[in-house]
Amino acid sequence: MMKSLTWSDDYEILLRDNQILQIHAFRDDLRSMSNDTDKFQLCIEMRDNLLSWGTEFEGVCAHMDYIMSKECVQYREEKKIQNIQKGEGCWSKKSRDGNTEAERWERFIGVAETGAESRQKCLPPLLKVGGYWGKEKVQYYGWGLLGEKFCKVLGTAAARVPSWEDASIKLNQLRWRRITTPDRRERKSARLITQKDLEHLKLWTDKNQYVAQEDEFKYQYQPLLNPLPEGYSLD
Repeated sequence: MMKSLTWSDDYEILLRDNQILQIHAFRDDLRSMSNDTDKFQLCIEMRDNLLSWGTEFEGVCAHMDYIMSKECVQYREEKKIQNIQKGEGCWSKKSRDGNTEAERWERFIGVAETGAESRQKCLPPLLKVGGYWGKEKVQYYGWGLLGEKFCKVLGTAAARVPSWEDASIKLNQLRWRRITTPDRRERKSARLITQKDLEHLKLWTDKNQYVAQEDEFKYQYQPLLNPLPEGYSLD
């Protein structure tokens, strides 16, 4: 059974600013309604929107599930029955009988459960990163969406290089090497900082030259002077 996810300021570090605004707006819309049937209809609309976005929004689904459970009695009661009769609840049975609405609710709950479990694991290292580099950096890069392994490596890197000024100089050097080396270039849509970059950052703990073990390339501790290819930008 899914662990209860309560809302707090800490959890906002897992989300981007626009996602937080959307969650707050949805909560306020539910609270403005006095009819629970209308509230449940709004929950259905939000469910369909979230399912159309894809599984990368698992964390948002987890937070929306919490809001729905707190603000909509019909959703809370139907989900309670579903959890008590796991596999035989109202949505499960109707889904097997071909009920599209029940099937969508099952999908939504499954995504929300995955998101809640992932966020519980990602929150501690991201709070650590926020303490060193600032909460706004975590939200800007969307690190809360990148999974437990990435977040743990990120947390270790931030602890070893606690100054964002130092970290950004080193990460830009690492990124320049990665995206300008043949066979290493990533698509323009790829994330700005990769787990491999962070693995190197963990080892580059001073302001001296850093020599990568994999290819003995020498990275200099200095602001990046070489231009990046079109479509990339410096931090």
